[in-house]
Amino acid sequence: WTPRELREQWRDEDVPMEDHAVAASGYVAGVFGGDKEASLPDIVDAQQYFVGKMLLPYAKQLDEAENRMVELPYALYDAQKELMKRI
Repeated sequence: WTPRELREQWRDEDVPMEDHAVAASGYVAGVFGGDKEASLPDIVDAQQYFVGKMLLPYAKQLDEAENRMVELPYALYDAQKELMKRI
């Protein structure tokens, strides 16, 4: 699913962050697998793009995980921790 398709399904503003992370991990898997190009999206999809871009360094970790949904929170935490160090 593209970020736009996911956004259409999740119009409710109370969507938990982990749902956005799941969508971003799908983007990361597509880029890592060579199915998608890491490029800037339409402005409407920018937030989803940046979460995906933040997770790209963890693509191999997520790809090799026994269960990607178990590994995803750890990758997301590490990515956010690195971002906070930069700020």
